[in-house]
Amino acid sequence: TMRNILLVVAFVLAFLEPSTASSALEEACSSFAPPQIVIGCWQVLERHADENMAVETLQAYAAAGFTTFDTADIYGRSESVLGQLRSLGVTPVIHTKFVTRESDIDTAYQVNSRSTQALGGVPDLVAFHWWSYADDRYVQAAQHLTTLRDEGK
Repeated sequence: TMRNILLVVAFVLAFLEPSTASSALEEACSSFAPPQIVIGCWQVLERHADENMAVETLQAYAAAGFTTFDTADIYGRSESVLGQLRSLGVTPVIHTKFVTRESDIDTAYQVNSRSTQALGGVPDLVAFHWWSYADDRYVQAAQHLTTLRDEGK
């Protein structure tokens, strides 16, 4: 599965390399078709402290045709629950988030590695979240997502 990165990364790149902004936006838009309904996993383990029950709940959503799920590594064990869902043969579309206060590439690799391991594969979409845009290191942090994407991670 090729991972898509939200448009925010393309917008950040527009500030850095205006000559490539148009193609970056075009590429981001052409490879992403948003689903009509996304099932959020933020509170899935609050409803079901038992991970097996959480997996069964997500499996029921998938069986009903709701196959796109939103998660993040900061949502507790929700990525690992989605990984368990994948291990049952369900092929969910997974949207996760890169949430950090750090802008170094090592942190990007660590967050990516944890998410990929928990999910049992590469997510379909990664959203970028930065706590304060007054801290301009977000540009560097967002650029690391394009590095990860280009490496197939």
